[in-house]
Amino acid sequence: MLACGILEDGNRILFLTRKNKLGVEYFELPHALLVKGDNPVAALTKTFLSGTGIDAQVHEIILEAKHNIGSRKRKKFIPAVAFKVTSKSNRVSLSPQFSGFRWVPRDEVGKLKLARQAEWLWHT
Repeated sequence: MLACGILEDGNRILFLTRKNKLGVEYFELPHALLVKGDNPVAALTKTFLSGTGIDAQVHEIILEAKHNIGSRKRKKFIPAVAFKVTSKSNRVSLSPQFSGFRWVPRDEVGKLKLARQAEWLWHT
């Protein structure tokens, strides 16, 4: 299962960014790929802390769909869920694995170049 966390500040959603080898920037949500028996709430809490420095409180599932972990030609779908996330402080202390972060207004998310693990959220 793929578990993503959606942290909102007003009408904005926190996205992390990475650049590929060509310098193209992709946007993704904090996420965890889980195996059977993993606790998604614990995994997302750990992911938020290690990736953003945010002490997240993971709440209810707000979206469920399927995510393709295979190729575009040879599809393999797994369950994907998005959880509502809150925190006392939204101050980001970014992990070196990311090139940056951005608070994106909800109505502009469809214009972003999303990373593969976030595509399912806006194409369901």
